[in-house]
This record gives sequence, structure tokens and C-alpha cells, in this order.
Amino acid sequence: MDLLQSVMDSSTHAIFILNQNGIIDHINEQAKTRFGLFNHSQYSHAAGKLEKDDIVILADTAIGADDGNLRPEDLNVLGIHDKKIHAGDACVAVARYDNPECSPVYKFYPGNELEYLKVETEVEGIPVMATIKDRTILVDIKGFQYIVNYFLCVAQFIILGGKTGQVKFWE
Repeated sequence: MDLLQSVMDSSTHAIFILNQNGIIDHINEQAKTRFGLFNHSQYSHAAGKLEKDDIVILADTAIGADDGNLRPEDLNVLGIHDKKIHAGDACVAVARYDNPECSPVYKFYPGNELEYLKVETEVEGIPVMATIKDRTILVDIKGFQYIVNYFLCVAQFIILGGKTGQVKFWE
């Protein structure tokens, strides 16, 4: 650990330093805690790469907001070609990535007054449930729960390997 990081971590204040491109170069433990940047799940996974036929579980409280600028047309790679879905809508989906032969299971809610949205299905024998309710996104895969609480909006993506059914990615 470098000296700057050590000094930052000894502070009781939340501190982060941006480089000239606006990327965080250093962040202390207090800032990670205050901004909710710690992984609060007991489940972890190795790094993975999104590949054709992977299983994508999406729970997004407002498409285009706090989700990497996701656009409704970006959902096409999941087989979701619904012209009624617009930016700002909530959406939960379970789908295969880049596999037009597989039909997605999804629901969406127009606008931002969402109270409850749920999708429950089984993919290759794997039970999957995704809900948005009471400012919480909960995704349950084979009894393992991935929970994200939010204030205004958030998106949760979980990718399962199409061949293995194992978690490759969780954001």
C-alpha cells in the first residue's frame, strides 16, 4: 500500500481522488462504506466474459439511469424487441444473450412510480426470480439471493454461464 492510501485510510472522513480524466485513483475505506461500494453479498465469482447463450438476469428500476446509459434498443440482444419500453421505464428480465431462438421472460413498468415488479422462471433447470419492491432489488438463483437496496434508481445485472449455469458476473 502506498503512503497516500495509508494516510487516506487513517482518516475518519470519506476521501477519494480523481485523476485528470475524472477516474477515481484513490478511495479510502470510509468513502467505500458511505457510497455503498462494498460487496454485501456472501457470494463471489471469478471474472467472466459475456458470451452467446449466457443467461442474463436484469432488474433495472429506470432504463437509462444508473445503468451505464442502457437504451431500450440495447435489450434487442436479449430478444426483447418491445417498442412499448422506453427510457425511464422499469424492467425485469431473464433472457439468453445473443440467441434469437430463445424467448425472454420479462415485464416492464412505464414511468417511475413503480411499486412492484416480478419475474419468475426456470432456465435449464435453474429457478430464477427477480423482483423490484420497496426500494430493493432481489434476484434469487437456486436459493442464493443477490440483494441491492437503492435510493433513487439502480440496475442489477447477473450473468450465468450458458453452459455451466454458474455466476460469471454480478453488478
